[in-house]
Amino acid sequence: MTKATAVSIQKKLSKTSDTTAPRLSVIIPAYNNPEMLRKCLESVYDSNYKNFEVIVVDSASPNKAVSDVAKEVNCKLITLEKDYGVANARNIGADNAKGDILVFFDPDIVLEKDTLANFSLAHEDPKVKIVQCQVDNKSLKPGFAADLIAVIWEHQLNEMYPNPSFISTMSCSIDREVFKELGQFNVQLGWGEGGGGEEFEMGTIIKQHNYTIYQNNSFKVHHHFQDFWPRFKTLYKRSYIYSKLVFDKEVSLNSGNGTAHQGINSLLSVAMLPTIVASFVFPPLLLAIPAIILSQLALEPKMYAHILKVRGPKFFLASIPVLHLWYLAMGVGVGRAFATHVTTKTNRTLTWANFFLSETPSYVIFYVNAICNARCKHCFINWDDQEKLSKKALTLEEIQKISKSFGKVKYMSLTGGEPTLRADLAEIARTFYNNNNLEILNLITNGFGPRKIIKDVKKILRWCPKMHIQVHFSIDGIGKQHDEIRVVEGGFDKLLQSVEQVRALQKFYPNLHVGVITTYSKFNKHNIYDIIDYVTLKLKLPLYMNYVRGTTYDRSAKEIDLKTFKDASKVVAIRNTSSQRNRIPRPIDAMNNLAPKLITKLEETNQWQTPCRVGSKMIEIGHDGTIFPCEILNVNFGLIQDFNYDIRKILAQDKVKKFVKDIVDEKCKCTWECALKNNMLYDPSKYPLLAKEYISLLIRKN
Repeated sequence: MTKATAVSIQKKLSKTSDTTAPRLSVIIPAYNNPEMLRKCLESVYDSNYKNFEVIVVDSASPNKAVSDVAKEVNCKLITLEKDYGVANARNIGADNAKGDILVFFDPDIVLEKDTLANFSLAHEDPKVKIVQCQVDNKSLKPGFAADLIAVIWEHQLNEMYPNPSFISTMSCSIDREVFKELGQFNVQLGWGEGGGGEEFEMGTIIKQHNYTIYQNNSFKVHHHFQDFWPRFKTLYKRSYIYSKLVFDKEVSLNSGNGTAHQGINSLLSVAMLPTIVASFVFPPLLLAIPAIILSQLALEPKMYAHILKVRGPKFFLASIPVLHLWYLAMGVGVGRAFATHVTTKTNRTLTWANFFLSETPSYVIFYVNAICNARCKHCFINWDDQEKLSKKALTLEEIQKISKSFGKVKYMSLTGGEPTLRADLAEIARTFYNNNNLEILNLITNGFGPRKIIKDVKKILRWCPKMHIQVHFSIDGIGKQHDEIRVVEGGFDKLLQSVEQVRALQKFYPNLHVGVITTYSKFNKHNIYDIIDYVTLKLKLPLYMNYVRGTTYDRSAKEIDLKTFKDASKVVAIRNTSSQRNRIPRPIDAMNNLAPKLITKLEETNQWQTPCRVGSKMIEIGHDGTIFPCEILNVNFGLIQDFNYDIRKILAQDKVKKFVKDIVDEKCKCTWECALKNNMLYDPSKYPLLAKEYISLLIRKN
């Protein structure tokens, strides 16, 4: 930076005192490398800008050296018990930040005296919410490979100017409220083998929310870059995760870094290997080697010109074989990503076969807790049974063990209690998405905690991009009526806040479905049509009606009019169809329409409707690990903890096999919608009825 520029900055800073300037929260994730962290912290505290706090997040470093360095200075130290990756560490730092602006640095960064001042000044423009700066073209760590990386990074950041398509987290700043709105960094990507992918995915999220990343090349930081082999491994790892994101259409090709030309160059380097081998048999192929190298130079002329300009001819010539090998690492990563993409697509194509042939239940209802912030009069949970409800809930580690014992899980409902009262709800969803290729997640909530709900839904959407997510809000009345049924004063207003915040996410996430579930009971039977109008016409949301069941909290809840339920269900079906004319009906829509008809017929005639498959194709997991076949019968298969958390072992019991056989032979019947819809899939006699419902939906759509 020139002296004139420094003077200009100081003049601007003098107009805004430290007490009124934006307060910066400097967040540094750390894992080992205490000496690098020491240099980073020394440079932070040597800044000419003083209105900041420093938060160091130690991601369970194996020794105390990192924590000891952080304790030497006046900063907030957060020590994690487990290392869940750099994205997780950054998010935790942000959660504990007090500043209006979050400034993220890698621990191997060294700041210049005016770095923080420049970040602060950049955010004085109200339009600027996200900023990243330039990096010096000389690595703090000596060595040819490290200096080459520094020169390339300088070039790439120049190419990305003024508005990069992804965020470089080694040195960047984000408005704290915007960071919350974006849903923080995606820990699913920024962890383990996928570390680094969160930077690219965050760029896509920023664009979706109509924000812009500003590349400010007027100031810079200094970086300890890697040696040759560590960089080789990093490029392989990051090209794999980045290519996966591109193949899955979660991110687009970037400018500067992650470009189409880089992709072609990486494949050319891969092609070089068989060319060299084949040349031993057919020597003229040796001529292809210089042709490949020249092609690589031609594809990246600006980068090579920048290397030549900054470092000279000798450095330039030495960089060619090094870059060729680094491109080879990237090419292998791209190839692996493509193979993974094809395999995943093939598996998803066979999803219905997996659904029918899976040895473990493909439909799982998981009661994640036994805590609720309501006392609904129609609820079938006995909230007076404190012995049962006080049992300890499964931990996330236990849930991960259970998940690994399941095969394919196509559909899962997370319920409770109120499921969003569980702190690690999103982590539970991610567990089954990763381990069981979960396709449809149904989250049922009363909506009474808007802030927690929106946070959970954002996390799940980001962590599970290929999963269809259904968020169903319970609405049993309008205004005070709803509050009286649920025994929560002001609950309806909070519910509406949650509905609006979650449905606003649909413009960013086409895989998000928002709907309403209404339980038909004594308490709303007289104005059920008003509720239908309110949900489908005013809120403009699809509605699903449940038939009150079980031993209800208020025993009078089941004093209902069957004819009204039957007629109201028809109105709901028509309204749902007309409100979704812009999309092709889903098979589940036909199932939703057929279920009320089967319930009505069962209640009118007491006739068995379809073989029940609970216990084999559908299962329930209690909050404490108790495995249930269904929520109607007072039957359980035991605690899964007693079977080493293995669902296969618990289902292999003789008593379970007998139960599964008996409920079919004895024609067990009930009005539970979830079981009815699942049973339809395994009952060929219902296929004509489902086809009729689906054709009816198509006709109404047109």
